[in-house]
Amino acid sequence: YAGVAYLDARHYRFEDVRRLARLWAGFVPGVDSIQEAFGDAQKVPRRRLDARLSRALDILDTDDDETVRECAARVGLSESRLTHLMVDELGAPPRTWRRWLKLRRAIGATVLRGTNLTQAAHDAGFTDSAHLTRTCKQLTGVLPSQMLPRPDPGTKKPRRA
Repeated sequence: YAGVAYLDARHYRFEDVRRLARLWAGFVPGVDSIQEAFGDAQKVPRRRLDARLSRALDILDTDDDETVRECAARVGLSESRLTHLMVDELGAPPRTWRRWLKLRRAIGATVLRGTNLTQAAHDAGFTDSAHLTRTCKQLTGVLPSQMLPRPDPGTKKPRRA
């Protein structure tokens, strides 16, 4: 689950997140060393965000109905300034951030609760699993299934009775 934990765009620019996602997609538990697979990723500096931007991201994360203009006003910024801050500090505008939140919710539901990708896509607000797949590929460069943990190749699947 280390790969999903790394994919927090609050601490990394979007281009770093894409690189981390590609590293995770190639990782095979039990075969690859996590240190070798993510060694370079661990060197990516974590970022400290402007406090207003951090509050705005919290608002956008918890209220899907909040417009960017309303969110900006709540944190004392203009819509334009908030957008510029997001692009400067995260590498992407608010619209991309919202798509990222939906993607994280879907992947998180699959990893943490075992929800299948189709159900996770619907629960996160995607119209269907194809929409989730397109968004994931656009934002991270990999397919959603490549972001999910794979079983250790030495572990056998349980037989059904």
